[in-house]
Amino acid sequence: MKIGFCFLVKNNISYQKKWQKFFSMADRSSYSIYIHAKSNVVSTALDNVFIDPHPLVTEWASISLVHATKRLLETAFDDGCQAVIFLSGDSLPIWNFKTICNLCTKTLFSLQPIDGLHQYQIKKNQREHNRIREFYNLPSTKNLVKQNMFFSITKADFDAIKNVDIDNFPCKEVPDEYFWANQLIIKGNAVSDSDFIFVNDDPTKTQSLSWIVDSELLHYTRSRGYLFIRKVAGFSDIQSEKYYSKLISE
Repeated sequence: MKIGFCFLVKNNISYQKKWQKFFSMADRSSYSIYIHAKSNVVSTALDNVFIDPHPLVTEWASISLVHATKRLLETAFDDGCQAVIFLSGDSLPIWNFKTICNLCTKTLFSLQPIDGLHQYQIKKNQREHNRIREFYNLPSTKNLVKQNMFFSITKADFDAIKNVDIDNFPCKEVPDEYFWANQLIIKGNAVSDSDFIFVNDDPTKTQSLSWIVDSELLHYTRSRGYLFIRKVAGFSDIQSEKYYSKLISE
């Protein structure tokens, strides 16, 4: 099975030496890396890399991110991948290659919980979910979700929604956090929270904090089943960095 690692980045993938160690445990035929950056000139030491030669113009919290995501997913699936992992350039895996690939043979999301939300979060979700229900003529009882924008998806699930019109998607606020999971729900697919990526120690928030990785953070995230950490700013010390390297290569 071939799995695609798709990165939506500003300039490049961070911590490439860590990713090299992660991929060193894999057969080169079992994965490829796809990068969509602001420029088509990206310097990388990683193998099996495809860089989008004509990147789309993207803006934060806009529908352009959904278009760029779709471009990456289409490229990977057209290249023979059976599943795709979609990440930011500042993300890192917290398990080895075999574990990640075994788990990501399924579609996985990190979903905002229903319980414990602040009133402003409840109102925002109600507003965006109602826009979706009205646009797609869904019953008021149809349960919709808010996701973190990064996820993994199988080819079968992507094929089910790849022809959905993106430009007319009705959500106005961070549409990338309301698009993919809800399109699968509209198609009748089951979607649940899988703790795909760790971004915030407050699970009600999808906005990522910046993280200095230490052994405590690694224990915390791994014990809760997360697969990746986003917005890694560095490591607390050499011991933590060595411990991390051991985890992704054992």
